[in-house]
Amino acid sequence: MSTLHRARERVVEKIGHVGTIVIMRRLNPDLTLSVVDAIVEGGIDILEITLDSPSALETITSLRKRTGEHALVGAGTVCHQEDAIRAIDAGAQFIVAPNTNPEVISWCNQVDVLAIPGALTPTEITNAVALGASLVKIFPARAVGPNYIADVLAPLSRLKLVPTGGISLDNAGDYIKSGGFAIGIGSSLVGSALVEERNWAGITEAAQQLANIISVSKK
Repeated sequence: MSTLHRARERVVEKIGHVGTIVIMRRLNPDLTLSVVDAIVEGGIDILEITLDSPSALETITSLRKRTGEHALVGAGTVCHQEDAIRAIDAGAQFIVAPNTNPEVISWCNQVDVLAIPGALTPTEITNAVALGASLVKIFPARAVGPNYIADVLAPLSRLKLVPTGGISLDNAGDYIKSGGFAIGIGSSLVGSALVEERNWAGITEAAQQLANIISVSKK
């Protein structure tokens, strides 16, 4: 393994092992740390804070200090190089986008931070890989469904795809069984009702269910 790319490869391996990235979008910053604690207690320790969330950069920094080496904390909705630079400076260990921006991928690769660009069609996906992406976010996954992942991977089996958008406890296993390297899941796991009620036990239980679904589906 090249020393130059070691950090990126470690993050890829971790995401593949855990099988899911939990996306936290527009949560109350005062509650985010408690939500993360509940998710990690449930056995999932890869978190994405979207940059359209209140105090997103400060939250990323706080989470890095709180979790140390026990979790991966990334930034989502990173559409431009300037956003990537700011997020990495705040401590983001990986960068996720709904689109493919060559400048974002190039910058992240230069500083050995994993970039996960978004794409949908086989051409878009392979273009993202050609630009240097190790993982590609399939977005919006709800528009194509789990079978689409299997169809794309039939001729392109070496791709590592992360379907995101419309993923729930009900269909997460289907996306993994269809060949998804991991899945991205947000509001269906970290529901607003659970957060507003401070139902940390409920969030932990949902995370445990998801971790079990992923584990079973990978076998």
